Amino acid sequence: MGADAKMQQNTLERLRAALADGTRSRELLAQYVTELKVNKQEEEIFRRLAFCGVALGISPSDASAMRLPSEWYESLSLKDKLELRQWWHQKILSEAYRYDDLSKRLSWQYFV
Repeated sequence: MGADAKMQQNTLERLRAALADGTRSRELLAQYVTELKVNKQEEEIFRRLAFCGVALGISPSDASAMRLPSEWYESLSLKDKLELRQWWHQKILSEAYRYDDLSKRLSWQYFV
């Protein structure tokens, strides 16, 4: 594995870990469900909501800490971007389904 491929994989794993650890408020989940309802594109929703309140948990002395998570995302290959987006959407959907009202809104969306 080349250095670039290894760096991309490390970046992907760091982003996935940061997104997995991030806490999402009920309001953010409701916004996600609303955006799904108006048929926004998967990537647009991800770009707008995925990195809200995400802490990367890296030392401030780390030079890469100055980069935003969205910049890390941009450095990924198309394949890795797709993988990360799909994983994130599944995670957010499972969190949204924990709320009865959001679960009902999601269920109706898929039947209409």
